[in-house]
Amino acid sequence: MSEMFKLILPEPEEIRELIKEAGFTRAEAAEMIHVSRRQLSKWLAPTDSQNLREMPLAAFELLLIKIGKHPFYKKIEE
Repeated sequence: MSEMFKLILPEPEEIRELIKEAGFTRAEAAEMIHVSRRQLSKWLAPTDSQNLREMPLAAFELLLIKIGKHPFYKKIEE
């Protein structure tokens, strides 16, 4: 990567849509980024929910890599 870029964390709804478009369940997405389904649910809760927690940027970036949507890094198939 020759240029720096700034990754911006989207709203939970947008993250939910990315997971859905990639064809994964929330359970599968949680497993891909090495967190519990419960933790992922907190990150994906509606914005007006008391359970909402902000997803760490590193977790979002790993999710993008794993689903093949990262702008620079690509998952290497084994």
